[in-house]
Amino acid sequence: MHVCKYCPKSFNRKDNWRQHLRLHTRPNTRLKRVAYNPEAVKQYTTETERLIHSRRVIRNER
Repeated sequence: MHVCKYCPKSFNRKDNWRQHLRLHTRPNTRLKRVAYNPEAVKQYTTETERLIHSRRVIRNER
């Protein structure tokens, strides 16, 4: 089991874990680093709702 050190996610496959870690460690570019916010996780009942919100936020930052 591979566990993210930045948030509570865990992965069975190492390649998925590595890809996920890039969300937290990529340099500050147009695609900002993703910080873990436990309060934000609670706001959305589905992953789809969270993704829609994230895309809106990214569009508004440009």
